[in-house]
Amino acid sequence: MSGTEKSKRGRPVGTPGGGNYNCKTKLVRVPVEDAPNIVKIIALKSSLESLLTDWDDRVKTAASQSKNSRPSPRYEQALILLQELKAILEN
Repeated sequence: MSGTEKSKRGRPVGTPGGGNYNCKTKLVRVPVEDAPNIVKIIALKSSLESLLTDWDDRVKTAASQSKNSRPSPRYEQALILLQELKAILEN
């Protein structure tokens, strides 16, 4: 097949894929009511990941500045919450 011939289905052979995500993508089915919000959901996941990283850094900074190299009890509770949220995002 040359670059202009069309395969049985889909995009013609040799045509670049394009896309908006700069990574491999996968076609999946979602509920109709969630379909318009997929881009927002993906952006929310990315925002949550960066927020968790930021708070993880804050807890480590607080621990390094304390006398006993441990964060305050408040930060320890935040660390537990961070770990639970990370576990949810990884699944």
